[in-house]
Amino acid sequence: MASLKNDDIKQIRKLIPLATLSEGRFKQLCDGVSVETGKKGTVLFQQGDSTKEFVYLLSGTVSLQAGGVEMDRIDGGSEAARFAIAHQIPRKVSAIARSAVRFVRVDSEFVNAPEKRDSSHQEAYQVSDIPEEAGGDWMTTMLQSRIFQKLPAANLQKVMINLEEIQLKKGELVVRQGDKGDYYYIIKSGRCSLMRQPSPGAKLIKLGELNASENFGEDALISGGERSVTVAMMCDGSLLRLGKSDFLKLVKEPIIRFFEYKKAAQMVKDEGALFLDVRTPESYGARKLLASQNLPFFSFRTKANRLDSSQKLIIVCDDGKLSEAAAFFLIRFGFDAVVLKGGLSAVPKENITTEDDVIPVEEKAVEPVLAKVIDIQAKEAKPDDANFRAKFEEEKAARVKSEQAQAILRCDLQAELEKEKKLKEQKQEAEALCEEKSQQFEQLEKEHEVLLSQKPELEEKLLQVQDSIQQAQAENSHKSG
Repeated sequence: MASLKNDDIKQIRKLIPLATLSEGRFKQLCDGVSVETGKKGTVLFQQGDSTKEFVYLLSGTVSLQAGGVEMDRIDGGSEAARFAIAHQIPRKVSAIARSAVRFVRVDSEFVNAPEKRDSSHQEAYQVSDIPEEAGGDWMTTMLQSRIFQKLPAANLQKVMINLEEIQLKKGELVVRQGDKGDYYYIIKSGRCSLMRQPSPGAKLIKLGELNASENFGEDALISGGERSVTVAMMCDGSLLRLGKSDFLKLVKEPIIRFFEYKKAAQMVKDEGALFLDVRTPESYGARKLLASQNLPFFSFRTKANRLDSSQKLIIVCDDGKLSEAAAFFLIRFGFDAVVLKGGLSAVPKENITTEDDVIPVEEKAVEPVLAKVIDIQAKEAKPDDANFRAKFEEEKAARVKSEQAQAILRCDLQAELEKEKKLKEQKQEAEALCEEKSQQFEQLEKEHEVLLSQKPELEEKLLQVQDSIQQAQAENSHKSG
């Protein structure tokens, strides 16, 4: 093994998902990593290995083999080498050096562990010595999101790999109001129209438009409810979508935090947290938690600026489902929001009142923000709404710092997708070759059976020939005598 040199550190800093680690975490990682070397034939790991580590190739060439068949080759310094070699556990292939190699092993649990960050200062991803690249596409937007910046590095990589691209024509529906949620969407190219039907039989009302790089569809996935709007293509375009199970497991679960009522009440008392009820005013007025305030989830997109961004918010609904969607929305914009586990159904009766009064979130002396139906932009906030505007200015500054990380992730995602495609093609070729060899073997077996069936007949003919020879020899001997 060898200690890390400056060039090694720079190369490791560009690896995925190590590029997403904060400077402090990356330094901590480097303190526990050494460069390993191996000669031709060295086995980096065996097929079936379950060791929880990422293995990265720095130089040389490695062969990826399954059942003795080479599936792919990785060259150090290539785009594919920026990703961990065959990172799925257990390993689907063996990694064997085809030349002298240099590589590092990284504890995957350390990389995947979520970072604890000060909620008052969101540390953006940092990447050193990587040329800047202009952003502005869907991947840049996704990586700038506070939601995706909070994900464990491995989750972020899996999200990007699992995104599926679909092509749609002008007028095609993406989601329909009233349907169950099945996908989370990112617009890669084109524009979408958002429409809502106020009542059955009523005409669709256009609520707004979504452009390239914007996303939608998480509310129904998180709450388990129906789609609240209809989304249709305004022109030909392409969307990236993430399935519900992947979204919930890779994105929602690491982000949403839950607290039992006892702990939540203590947070209100000790930390000045606020119980924020996100149900309708009618539901809230009929039955609510003591000392809570009401801001219906349907009004978040126009009234979220009324919330104090420095105050912890404990989101309340009937059973916790709507609260998850509301908390996700607030976290997306930098609020410290958690969910009351189980909602009102898990709160002791003595802490619930049925008095018919509504305590709305205190309104500020500002007009409602004229936000888009799916997003809130800083430019739409009123100048005197200092807290809300400062929050977005902070996010803007974080975006500037993270450009380099976004650039490398954008570039390397394509390499990973190409690698996956190549592996799939090679697997198909190997399976076709195995099928061909199997057919040849079956043909040889049939020919062997034919020969075996002919053996008795051939043996009888051989005996007849031998008798004829012996008889001829005897006659010749008799004549000569």
